[in-house]
Amino acid sequence: MDTVAVPKLTLSFELDIEIEHNSFLGKTPEEIADSLQDEIHGMVFELDHVIGMTSSLTGIASNY
Repeated sequence: MDTVAVPKLTLSFELDIEIEHNSFLGKTPEEIADSLQDEIHGMVFELDHVIGMTSSLTGIASNY
């Protein structure tokens, strides 16, 4: 029996997120970015039809 090919899409986004950061709370900007990235992955995988996701941190900038 032949398998039926399921059409797939790859969607690419660029996303900038500005957060409040208190350096005295003990997390480095890199640790905050890792934590936020994990949360974003969790939220995306809760959506129907998502079968895979990759993401990468492209930069951290202090905006004082």
